Amino acid sequence: MRTLFFICVLVLSACAGEEGPAPGTPPLDRETFVDALTGSYLIEARVNRERAVELKLDGPIAGYYDAMFAEKGITKEQFKATFDHYLERPEELQAIQEEVIARLSKEKDEAAQAR
Repeated sequence: MRTLFFICVLVLSACAGEEGPAPGTPPLDRETFVDALTGSYLIEARVNRERAVELKLDGPIAGYYDAMFAEKGITKEQFKATFDHYLERPEELQAIQEEVIARLSKEKDEAAQAR
């Protein structure tokens, strides 16, 4: 009987490790998502600058995103699924947006001080 119990525990624990996030849980943790969303804002700003100042109309935006995702060790699908998760939770998304803006402001201030 103990052997059967032990085998059941092993099987259940092995199966539990293979499951994805619980239903209603975003694929990326909040900190990783905030970091990636901050990166996406910087990419969008870069592309807008290239279009306005450098008159590049067909910049490599997909390449910028691919590089950012690779750097952060995430996929476009994870990012999109997490964004979609928070779209259904506007109050949480607003808090995340405020955190992203605070990070961008801090980075801007640090860059200005470095000059």
